Amino acid sequence: MDHPSDHRPTPNSPTDVAFAHGFQWAGSFVKLATYRGRPLSFRLSTQLAANCLAPQPGAIGPVQNVAANEPAIERACRRALARLSHSMATIDLQRQDFDAAA
Repeated sequence: MDHPSDHRPTPNSPTDVAFAHGFQWAGSFVKLATYRGRPLSFRLSTQLAANCLAPQPGAIGPVQNVAANEPAIERACRRALARLSHSMATIDLQRQDFDAAA
């Protein structure tokens, strides 16, 4: 039988990230979140969005496509947080964060 302590997140397992709904625009798409009580921002450049996000049915233009791909972006944010220092307040998403999500 599993013990509850067997399922605790490890220090590099950002399972307790809480994402705000939607995105902000600040020269790139910004996904806001909190992690262990600290605010975080994940930046997604328009070029990376165009190269890494699958076109979604009914999404007209990049803004709607980013919104339609929100679950994939959140997975990429978790991967980026796992590979970087948790002390960073702003994290730039990279192609590798999306490649791992596929």
